[in-house]
Amino acid sequence: MRRWDSRGRVRRWYGEAGRGYDERFGRWEAWCVGVFWVLMLLMWFRLLPFALPLWIVLLPLLWRPIGDAFRGSARRPGRIVATGLVTFVVLVALANVLVQGILQPMIGAALGVPLTNLNTAGGMEQLRAQPWLYLLFVVVGPFEEEVSYRYGLFRLLERVNVPVAHVATGLVFALQHVVVGWLDGHPDQLLLIPGFVTFSVILTLLYRRTGNFLPGFLAHALANGVPLAFVLLSS
Repeated sequence: MRRWDSRGRVRRWYGEAGRGYDERFGRWEAWCVGVFWVLMLLMWFRLLPFALPLWIVLLPLLWRPIGDAFRGSARRPGRIVATGLVTFVVLVALANVLVQGILQPMIGAALGVPLTNLNTAGGMEQLRAQPWLYLLFVVVGPFEEEVSYRYGLFRLLERVNVPVAHVATGLVFALQHVVVGWLDGHPDQLLLIPGFVTFSVILTLLYRRTGNFLPGFLAHALANGVPLAFVLLSS
């Protein structure tokens, strides 16, 4: 009788970077990603006297690993799409419904704090006024975030410690979505961190398993695009 080996199954599924990464990550890429994140954190906390869309610079600098991702996905397009669609469902069920839709409102009600993400609310107002921003929120934003977080920050920190890389990537991802409201005098925004961490960890696990950030981009784009489409249709 075969014994159920849960640890062995997890190791075989997760493995040493799953199936191996499609995207190269050498010294040049590490330096680009490291400088990018130092500048991003300084801008988020308003320690620099300017704010720039640094992804416009980062993406061209990482053209080789981005090309690697597209070449890798071209060898297995069906699996890439199917994995992205399944992950979208998982994101909706765990991050959006369970954590953000059930647990966080319960916490807010217990504390007497109405938990509304100011970052998301501001984006929806902009979208109603300028519908062309839909492409920015659904295509450009998710692509930049999957490159900078999953490929960039996670691969950089993974060299030190894999579990720490998962947690740190999730926390920085969450910080991006709450830092403006927090610094503007709304500390309740920090209570929204678990939902964004859950969202990020799911996508990072997917990236390490598949070795390609494009399935995560597809799932991320759908997670942004479906609710925003309802916003546009209702406006």
